[in-house]
Amino acid sequence: MTKKIQGIFSSLLTPFKKDSLEVDFDSLMDLVSFVSDHGCHGLIPFGTYSEFNSLSIAEKKQMLASIMESSGDMIVIPNIGSDNFVDTLDFAHYAQGIGVKAIIILPPYFYKDVGIQGLTNYYKKIIDTIDIPVYLYNIPKYTGIEISDQLIENLLVTNKIAGIKDASGDISQIQHFKKKYPELDIIVSDESLFYDSLLLGVNCFSSSLFNGFPEVVKAIGFDFNQPKHGGKVAQNYLNEVNNIIKKYPRISALKYALTLRGISESNVRPPLTSLSKENEKDLKNSIISYITNPILVV
Repeated sequence: MTKKIQGIFSSLLTPFKKDSLEVDFDSLMDLVSFVSDHGCHGLIPFGTYSEFNSLSIAEKKQMLASIMESSGDMIVIPNIGSDNFVDTLDFAHYAQGIGVKAIIILPPYFYKDVGIQGLTNYYKKIIDTIDIPVYLYNIPKYTGIEISDQLIENLLVTNKIAGIKDASGDISQIQHFKKKYPELDIIVSDESLFYDSLLLGVNCFSSSLFNGFPEVVKAIGFDFNQPKHGGKVAQNYLNEVNNIIKKYPRISALKYALTLRGISESNVRPPLTSLSKENEKDLKNSIISYITNPILVV
């Protein structure tokens, strides 16, 4: 992957069978086809909303192999990071071995008092054993660890750092990364910041909402290039959808939205909980118009 990436990447959900809670590979392939048919530029498996921490390493490998076989022209950049070094290293080698062009590595998220030298060693011991580009995953809300300038600079010497996937929710942090590291790809994950990020020159986004509302998410890029709207209308519309989803357990709500798009009903793994029938009814009434009659179909 020698050129910079751009466009919208779907942060894929993981469908689980309703009763057994096994990975539903048929539904997963349906979801990959769905986002592809709606113009997704790439896929990010095992992101925040994939329930990746509920998946075994064997399940992740099987899922990634299936996704790669069905991805077509879409770029696949999986998060291979976990809470332990051995699984992360193993999964990095596996991903490279089946043809993944780049990987995302989450910081090890159990120990919060690890110094910069420990983090540098962790990343370098993985990066030095692979030959594909790496994206650093900045999501301090969940990891308790920020991807700092010092860590980035320590790792740039490997010549394998391609960019940063930022889920900090902080536009000033995105602006800082964009200005300080113009040679790196910045992938913005917070959908409420897509328009502001476009104004900063960011052109790559990771979206969980794309799973159920691709037309709404794609409208951001389309509307941004229209002088009359400038992107604000599309961002406000996307915020409406996001605010509705946030009223419910997000992953369960997104999985329910998929059923309205023709993807088989899917459960979540404990400790997450599914929506009640009453919540499903309320959610459907709130979101159905964004599915059947989006303001912009691009």
